[in-house]
Amino acid sequence: LPAKVDLYFAGTAEPVRHEVFVNQRSQQIRLSAASKPALTIFDAERSILATWDDNKTHDELAYQLKNAPLFLDRYQAVNGLVTEADDYISLLELALQDPFYGIRSAALTQLPSEDWPASITEQVAKLAAADEHSEVRSIAIVQLAEVSYEGIDDLAQQALDAQPYAVVGAGLDALAYNNPALALEAADKLADEEIADIVEVIGGLYADTGDAKYLPYFTKNLTKMEGFSAISFYESFGSLLVDTKGESLEKGIKQLRSIGTNQGESPWCRIASIKTLSEVASELSEETDAAQITTIQEAIDAIKEAETNPQLRGIYQQF
Repeated sequence: LPAKVDLYFAGTAEPVRHEVFVNQRSQQIRLSAASKPALTIFDAERSILATWDDNKTHDELAYQLKNAPLFLDRYQAVNGLVTEADDYISLLELALQDPFYGIRSAALTQLPSEDWPASITEQVAKLAAADEHSEVRSIAIVQLAEVSYEGIDDLAQQALDAQPYAVVGAGLDALAYNNPALALEAADKLADEEIADIVEVIGGLYADTGDAKYLPYFTKNLTKMEGFSAISFYESFGSLLVDTKGESLEKGIKQLRSIGTNQGESPWCRIASIKTLSEVASELSEETDAAQITTIQEAIDAIKEAETNPQLRGIYQQF
């Protein structure tokens, strides 16, 4: 198996490349060098399909982040830095300026949960306001909300007018975190949107109110959701049902049973239905809600009986 190995030396702009062959299960490779390399990268072109465990030190990863040309090199570096190192924050600050959005996103997720220096806060705010990639903007907005950035309400409201829906969803999330009343106002204005990311966030906001007036929003969107957004949206629906109980709960159980037993609905909606029914039952009291718990169990049994997908039938055994 041919492989290229790059040796980086302090003070030199370009690495020294060696070509080697790996032909044993366990093999030691020795390369000549006038001094100890600052960094060694095996498979320098990242062409070998493999799982890597090269035990690089923090200093080596820092050097790699600053000098290695490939995305995978810098991505490995930014995710492997030692958080307690003195230069950790300054390295993340460098990564936030990387030309590739994946590195900027990774750096944002590695930021500590508090005590940002002013330079980091300013940089993240710029990314939240105007980064060219929606993933970076979205993560930056949420991160700023979590550290209670004083300008987050303005940034979040600006995000609501963005074209990428992921950014709009992040804006709603940020408002929900810092200003729930303002978030509800924004959610009401976006209630006709059918993009899953937005519907999911609005569902969470409406569920947190505990107000039955928002149940029609769920009814309207239950069968439109797909993927993990469906799971989250149905969980919000279940939470609101538990809070409202009474006729609303009984109607909600029937809706979930109808969706879960209908093989024409998407598998995501069917599994979300049975999962939500199980979660609702676990939140009810056997002393005061015995009839509803029985009705829910009958609905779960009916969904199991109706299911034709072998994979889902296997998953349903946990309910």
